[in-house]
Amino acid sequence: MNEKIKILLVEPNKVARFIEMEDDLKAMQHIVGGYIAEYFPFDDDAVIVCNDEGKLDGLPLNRAIYRDAPLEEVSYFELKNRMRDCEKEGRRHLVGHVVFTKDSFEKEYTEEERTYVFSSAYKAFMPNMGGYSIYASSLDGSDRNVRIEQYMKDEYGGEDGWKIEKCFVKDEEKREMIEIISGTFFICRAPIDSENFTSLTEKQQEKYMEMFKYPERFFRDGDKIVAVPFKPKERNLER
Repeated sequence: MNEKIKILLVEPNKVARFIEMEDDLKAMQHIVGGYIAEYFPFDDDAVIVCNDEGKLDGLPLNRAIYRDAPLEEVSYFELKNRMRDCEKEGRRHLVGHVVFTKDSFEKEYTEEERTYVFSSAYKAFMPNMGGYSIYASSLDGSDRNVRIEQYMKDEYGGEDGWKIEKCFVKDEEKREMIEIISGTFFICRAPIDSENFTSLTEKQQEKYMEMFKYPERFFRDGDKIVAVPFKPKERNLER
């Protein structure tokens, strides 16, 4: 028996879900419905495995792939104002990165460990909310769902709170669509030092489920194609 690996299965018009699959070529071909192709659009070792002739065979459009939106360095004051404006206008959430200084901590941490990421979808930035909170996770994934407004010097952390070194904002509306996958595909790992596919890590499971959870409908807007996520109405498609 081949080893089983945990993958994210992404089907047209269905919510993405995790399944276990044998690390076997026939099993992969069965899932995608034909010869497989490997596509590496990400910044880690995750790979999209899809039908090599999905577009030629007229398989239904499934999910769009984007080039990541650029990070723009801003002050914390500007970051908060732009997030509040975004939520007030009802646009796609902004993503903020705040890097704290080394001397904010008693231990030595890398910049990735000192960088906390959060979106504008929290009470601190949303109008008419009965509270003030900013939940963030460290960029390396080691410290999750921390209410950083309680620790930051620029918020409620006091004089001994975490001090900001620099801030960045990412506007997801500025991301660029680079590909549309046709037909069913799945996402797993393809480590450079291994000849086989492997299971997604917990961090990757969270990352790619958030990225591909909901199915998308595609529309033409002038000379561009736009992908709009939607929640299926039929219960059997919400798996």
